[in-house]
This record gives sequence, structure tokens and C-alpha cells, in this order.
Amino acid sequence: MFALGVIRTGDFGLFSVIALEPLMMDPAEALVSAVTLAYQPGFLNILPLYFVLIGMLPLLLFVASRSLSLAVVLSAALYTAAGLTGTNLPAYPLPGGWFFNPLSWQFLFVIGFALGARRSRLGAAMPYHRGAWWAALAYLVLALVVMRGPGLPPAGWIPLLPDFLTVPEKQFLSVPRLLHVLALCYVVAHSPLQGWARGLPSRHPLAMMGRHSLPVFCTGLVVSITGVALKQTGFDGPVFDIAYVTAGVATQMLVARLLSLTEKRRGGSPAGLPAAVQPS
Repeated sequence: MFALGVIRTGDFGLFSVIALEPLMMDPAEALVSAVTLAYQPGFLNILPLYFVLIGMLPLLLFVASRSLSLAVVLSAALYTAAGLTGTNLPAYPLPGGWFFNPLSWQFLFVIGFALGARRSRLGAAMPYHRGAWWAALAYLVLALVVMRGPGLPPAGWIPLLPDFLTVPEKQFLSVPRLLHVLALCYVVAHSPLQGWARGLPSRHPLAMMGRHSLPVFCTGLVVSITGVALKQTGFDGPVFDIAYVTAGVATQMLVARLLSLTEKRRGGSPAGLPAAVQPS
């Protein structure tokens, strides 16, 4: 898509929009670095994190089978050490490491794993507490006000405390950002949305997209990259944005529907769910 944009406009600077210059300037090195997950063009940098998280799953299962608490403690220790020391995996070609540092983001993955294990054993991942729910909602409202107002605080805005504890930063999943996603999950899990989602039939578009989340996500990446390329070559404005986002979501729904039809024709149950617990 970006090559077509360059041909159309003659602007080779388009390759820099999602960091494709290394692929153009040194294809051999870029391809080797891509296979080893060091080279991560824009919009594609979350997939290497996914590979690492899935790769660590056997180790997580092994530790959790002996002590779920130990698995969470070890994960928290790695998360804290990476955040406080700035340790990251190397990236190509620029310094700074991975955009989604797996040493940090693994903690969110392990938290989700632990909550899922707790729900399977006790029937609830996290019990409802009125005070905790309102505190989580207040945190979300505060975050919204800050982002719509002054924006993210600058580095060092609280003296004597590291930025890892005070600045909502994405690369190392800093503490304010981790608390934000946990607060969001807690508020949604104990809201009417949870009951509504559980009541969706298996053929509902959202249910189908959830069952086939990885192909739907990858489709979204392709759609997003295409949209960025189009916007960089003259297609812009609110009408285009609304039309393109609508078409993108429809494309993702179509992919989920086609995968569900294929699944049905093969006679299997929806992906990821045993036949005995299929939604009605």
C-alpha cells in the first residue's frame, strides 16, 4: 500500500510513516531482523509481543500448576525490575528497545491468566466491592479529564519518584497505565455490559469477532495500514474517516462471519470453547 502511494505521489518520505525505510534501504538485514522480532514496523509492533507471550505460556502453566501466587509474584518482580531499570529487548534499527516491552507487558498477561484461573475455580475472577468499583470509576474519569485537558504529565513531575510510578507511559506499561486498564476491566466486569455480553447469541457479530479475535485483529491491522496510506496520499477529512472506519469494522465482521461459517461446515464447535459450554 505504501509503495503504491510512493508510485502515485513520488514522495519516498511515505515509507517513514510506519518505519519502512530499513526494508527499502537494506532488505536483507530488515528481513532477518523481522524474523528475529527486532525490526517492528508501525502498527505491527504488537504482534512480536503476542509471540513472546504465547511462547512463555508453557512456563507460566508449569509454575502456576505448582503455585499460582508464585507465578504472579515472579511476574510482578520482573515487571518492577524492568520498569525501574529501563531494561528492554533490543530493536532494529533504532535504539530504545521494543515499543511494547515484553518484560513489562507480561505482567498484564499473567494477571489476566491468574484471574481466569481464579474464576474457573471459584466462579468469580474478582468479587464486587462497592467502594472499589466507585474508586475505579473515579480513576477512569480522572484519566479522561487529564487527557482532554492538560494531557500527560511531564517526566519528573513528582520529585524523588521514578517516572515508572508517576507517568502513564506505554512502552514499560507504567503503573498509572496498568492501573487504568485494570480499573477499566473492573468497572466493565461489574456493570450491566457484562450481563448483556453474556446473553449474546453465538451468531452475534461481537460474539463471532471474539471467538476469532486473532484473525479479526490482523484484519484490522491491514485495514489500518491501508487507511494510513490513503490519508497520506490525499484522502482525508471527516467524511472519509467515518466511511473508512465503518468499512473497516464491516470488513472485520465479515471475516468473523466467514470463519464461523467455515467452522460450522467442518462440524466443529466455536473456536476456543468446548462443545459442552457453547452459548445458546
